[in-house]
Amino acid sequence: MKAFFKCLTVGVLSMMLFAAPGFASDTIKVANAGALSGDLAPYGISALRGVEMAVEDINEQGGILGKKVELMLGDDVCKPEVAVNVATKLVSDGAQMVVGHVCSGATIAANKIYKDAGIILISSSA
Repeated sequence: MKAFFKCLTVGVLSMMLFAAPGFASDTIKVANAGALSGDLAPYGISALRGVEMAVEDINEQGGILGKKVELMLGDDVCKPEVAVNVATKLVSDGAQMVVGHVCSGATIAANKIYKDAGIILISSSA
C-alpha cells in the first residue's frame, strides 16, 4: 500500500510541477490532514505514518525532479468545522497537495477550500 501511495504522490506531483506557479520553489509542500488527536486519532496517526514514510523515501531518492518534499500537518479531529479551518490554514501556508482527511465529514467540508485553491486532495479512507 505504501508503494501505491508513493507512486501516486510522485505521479501527481510530477504532473503538477509545470502546471502551477507555486512550484517554482526548491521544495514541494505536501500536507497531511486528519485526526491527529481526539477519539479517532489512531486512524489519522496511522495515515500520517504512511505519508511520512513515503516522503522520507522520496527525499532519500533525490526528491521529485530534484525538489525535496516538505511535509505540513493539520489536525482536524475528524470534525467538519475544524477541517475547514485546517484546510484554510494549509492553503494559506502554501500547501500544493493534501493527503487526507481521514473522516468523510471532514473531507467533504474541507474539499471546497482545496477545490477553490486548485489543490489536489487525496483521501485514503473518506
